[in-house]
Amino acid sequence: MRDAAPSAPGDAPAIWLLAVGQTLGYAGLVYVFAALLVAWEADLGWSKTTLALGPALSILVSAGLATWAGRLVDRGHAVALLTGGACLGALALVALSMVQTPAQYLVVWAVIGVAHCACLYEVCFAFLVRRLGQAARGAIVRVTLVAGLASSIAFPVGAGLAQAFGWRGAVLAFAAGLAFGAAPASWIAGRRLRRQAARTPPPASETEAEGRAAFAAARRRPAFWLLAAAFGLIMTNHIMLVSFFIPLFMERGASPAMAVAAAATVGPFQVIGRLILALGEARVGSGR
Repeated sequence: MRDAAPSAPGDAPAIWLLAVGQTLGYAGLVYVFAALLVAWEADLGWSKTTLALGPALSILVSAGLATWAGRLVDRGHAVALLTGGACLGALALVALSMVQTPAQYLVVWAVIGVAHCACLYEVCFAFLVRRLGQAARGAIVRVTLVAGLASSIAFPVGAGLAQAFGWRGAVLAFAAGLAFGAAPASWIAGRRLRRQAARTPPPASETEAEGRAAFAAARRRPAFWLLAAAFGLIMTNHIMLVSFFIPLFMERGASPAMAVAAAATVGPFQVIGRLILALGEARVGSGR
């Protein structure tokens, strides 16, 4: 069934549920590394380089599968991806809590990359665009407004749980957040949007062949590749800085509590930026 666009007013609860799912997804699949890096290094005795290979592999796997995920969204399987990806991520985190060797660690992070590709922003936003059409921009801003706090949740929660139950217990708690929070939230949101779509006449939408043709045309434009490079560099910079915030602060004399508090400020500042965007979205054009 091709995703159709419903009227926006009845979608608010679904949008906020998707926001909750994305927040828990980013906390468990992305920021868990930064939150627990110091504990892993102390307990496992592996170098930061070895540990950092895990999330790097996850991002590469996610990038490699992005086109596959996009095709599934085009075929109407976005809800299955969002829900199944969260469940797969939960299982991968359970496995991560039991690793004993670097090889096991890297294999688990590769699986996390598959979950990352299936249930985070890219699929969520593509789903919203197909469901809401022009109204998707406001919905996407609302989702990112909430999910921007994922790091602010992950850092203190991860540090507190690691201190109380060890890092393995902390990872299991993040797994529970995905299994019992992100997965059902995504499924319920998807069901709500599908029911709303069933009551709304579907708009004219491009065929899969037309979509492929438009994508091919976009790839011939230098602006496409410049934007792709810019987004890649921005994401790389963000992940590198956030991942090593806590050890960097501690190496400069900050206490663990102060380092966690400093790292957790990233989320509120992201939210401030996105709130400014949300308030000014009516004045911002798409550039078309």
